[in-house]
Amino acid sequence: MKTQSIFLTLTLSLLFTSQSFSQLSEVKHFGTNPGKLKMYIHTQMVDSLVDKRPLVFVLHGCGQTAEDAARLTGWNKLAQQYNFYLVYPQQSVKNNSGACFNWFKKKDIQKGMGECVSIFQMLEYMKSHYPVDENRVFITGLSAGGAMTTVMLSTYPDQFAAGAVFAGGAYRISGSGMGSMASMVGVNLADRQTLKYRVIGQNPSFPGPYPKLIVYHGLKDPVVHPKNADVMVLQWTAVHNGSPFPARTDSMYRGNAELIRSEFENDKGETVVITYKIKNMGHQLPIKPGNNYKEGGQLGLFGKNIGFHSPFETAVEFGIIRNP
Repeated sequence: MKTQSIFLTLTLSLLFTSQSFSQLSEVKHFGTNPGKLKMYIHTQMVDSLVDKRPLVFVLHGCGQTAEDAARLTGWNKLAQQYNFYLVYPQQSVKNNSGACFNWFKKKDIQKGMGECVSIFQMLEYMKSHYPVDENRVFITGLSAGGAMTTVMLSTYPDQFAAGAVFAGGAYRISGSGMGSMASMVGVNLADRQTLKYRVIGQNPSFPGPYPKLIVYHGLKDPVVHPKNADVMVLQWTAVHNGSPFPARTDSMYRGNAELIRSEFENDKGETVVITYKIKNMGHQLPIKPGNNYKEGGQLGLFGKNIGFHSPFETAVEFGIIRNP
């Protein structure tokens, strides 16, 4: 029996590794799609008998595709192993010459308009075609995909339990496209209350609670200034009626000298915002390549090995994975 158990473990490990970078399936008709985005899904799982499954949206960065995002992050392996669905929205160069989500254009970031509607329609498609657990829908993204993550949390807060932003920015940090670009280099053009009401103004009658927010940012990011992480904290702690000062900070999280993890609470003492600041990382995703259950991701321009597989840890923060 022991030999059979070892064989089964090795077989499953090889299965996850070989399939994790497999071709995604495109869904060509998922709604009116006013933002003219593409939709790719990953639905391969080990346990096909689970009644309701979580769903995670993964938004790529500029110059990337859905397939690039899958390879970089290693989310496919996690989805197969822990039984949840993935949706990868993909931008077109016809919409944006750099293949960036248009997180700074009013026509794409207002509720009921443009790209945010297209992503919402992808969610509606998944709920109508798969047994999605509507209480466990999450979203994450890198760079422009990270900024679009805050767009979705702001425009459709009733649809998401939490979001994770990698090297992204706050929702409507400026009232103009030029101002939004200025924010990338560290210029903040709005105070805390203004930032709060830009979110709340999208859904004036929404009683809450708003989604939980997790922020990852390299302290040596040359593309999106690290101040953007602090602005997201200002905005989302205000949205949650909480303090902008951390309730707890671990300056060497899990013994990793690169990681500073902080938790921020609402007025009820609940953790509503978590930040991970990575000391010696630029405009990248923190990963830990390997085939172990806590390892994954791909080294390269947007992936740096700091001994911390952030998609795995994000899934733990989301509650999809119980940390062994």
